[in-house]
Amino acid sequence: MIKKINNVSFFSVSEKGKREENQDNYCILYNDNFFLFLVADGMGGHLGGKKASEITVETFRENFSSLNPAIENNEKIDQWFIKIVNLSKQKMKEWAENNDLSFLDMGTTLSAVIYETKTKNIYSINIGDSRFYIYKNQLKQITKDQNLLNFYMENEGFTLEEASIIPGAKSLISSLGPKKLMEIDFLSSNMNELIDKKENNEVFFLLTTDGVHDFLSKSIIENILFLKNQNIEYKGKLLIQQALENNSSDNLTLILVEIKDE
Repeated sequence: MIKKINNVSFFSVSEKGKREENQDNYCILYNDNFFLFLVADGMGGHLGGKKASEITVETFRENFSSLNPAIENNEKIDQWFIKIVNLSKQKMKEWAENNDLSFLDMGTTLSAVIYETKTKNIYSINIGDSRFYIYKNQLKQITKDQNLLNFYMENEGFTLEEASIIPGAKSLISSLGPKKLMEIDFLSSNMNELIDKKENNEVFFLLTTDGVHDFLSKSIIENILFLKNQNIEYKGKLLIQQALENNSSDNLTLILVEIKDE
C-alpha cells in the first residue's frame, strides 16, 4: 500500500523468495524535517543474519527521535549515523553474549538514506552491498557495493571482466556485525546535484537488497520506473516480479519513494 506525507509517497515490500526465511529488514521513519529510508540484508551463511538485520532496524527506529536534538547541538548527520551504527553493533554483541555466543558471527548489510524535506539535502550511508539509487529520466546508483569485485577493480587495476571471474567476486569485504570488518561509506549532497534536471517534476529513490538488483539490469529498472500512468506500488511489485522471473535466489526487499515538486 502506498503511503504519502506531504509531497513524498512511498511503497515498500519484502519477500523471502526461494529462501526458507526472510533475513531482510527495513524501515521508513518520518518527523517534521526528515525522512529515513533503510534496508538491511542479514548475511546468509552466517548464523544470526536475521537477528542482525532486526537489531539494526530496531536500533535506528528507537533512536530516530534523537536526530533533531543531535543536529540542534551541532552534531553532523554523518556523526549521528556512525553513533547509531556502532550502537547497533554493540547491541548485537550483547544479544549474542546473553543468548548464544555462536551468534557473534552475525552480520548484515545496511543502506540508509536521510532526506531533509525543507532543503532537499540527502545523506546516505552504506555498509555492504545493498543499494540506493536515484531516478529522474535516468537511473543513478549512489552507493557502491563493498565487495571483492570492486576492491580488485579499484586497488589492483582489474577490468570488470577480469574481476567478475574471480571466485567469490561478490563476497563482501565490509558488513555490520560484532566481529565483522566494517567500512562506512557516507554521502552528503543536495538532490538537485544528483539528478538530471530535464523537464519532469518527479524524482524517485530506490533502495534494494541484492536479491532484487543482482537480478535486474539497469535498463529493466529504468524501463519500469519510466512507466507512465502507473503508481509506485505497481512499479515496485513489477520490479520484484521481474527479479523472481530472472531466478532471484535470495530474499527480495525494496523501498520505492516518489518525490514531487510542489
